[in-house]
Amino acid sequence: SDYYVVETSVVKNNLKNLLNLDSNRIFVIENSYNPYFEEYFNRNVNVKILEDEFNFLVPSSYYPHKNLEILASVVDLLYIKNFKNIYFNFMIEDKYFKVLMELIVNENATYMLKNFGPISSSNLPKCYADCDAVILPTLAESSTSAYPESFISKRPLLTSDRDFSRGLCGEAALFFDPLDAEDIVTKVITIYQDEKLRATIAETGIDQLSRVYVS
Repeated sequence: SDYYVVETSVVKNNLKNLLNLDSNRIFVIENSYNPYFEEYFNRNVNVKILEDEFNFLVPSSYYPHKNLEILASVVDLLYIKNFKNIYFNFMIEDKYFKVLMELIVNENATYMLKNFGPISSSNLPKCYADCDAVILPTLAESSTSAYPESFISKRPLLTSDRDFSRGLCGEAALFFDPLDAEDIVTKVITIYQDEKLRATIAETGIDQLSRVYVS
């Protein structure tokens, strides 16, 4: 090929080194959010959050690299630590959600996983609005629209501490080891308890959106 188009600077640098390419042969076109998000949040400024629940959105389909199974271990640990009003909302097919439910060791904790089912693009902004924060324990990405979607929705983001996520999020996320359920639980509890931190991450996300992403 004469030229390459990628979605992030991290991928560009890795591709350049892997194939020994000149930088001017690789172009970066960043991923972004669907225009439905601007339409929705321009109309819905004040979104009521349930005070007796803290809901995380898990904006991902069910693929091995998304590492969704780790969240079954997370709810087991949260239940043991007596953080029983934290919920994780998926958007996957029922057959895959059943797989996740079966991974939970403590049956008393199964209610902490919920599922919207597959969501259309037009309904996706409301799913973000109905949750308090976003979590994505992914292991590998070239890019993901979930990050800019979190930013424009002003929802604090928790995600994996990896080169791709650092490159896409900058300081606009709280990072964790995606293979360590204990570390994820620590960060989940931190974001749950610290309202000021949630606000700071959300505001930083707006700044990151203007610096990195285009709509």
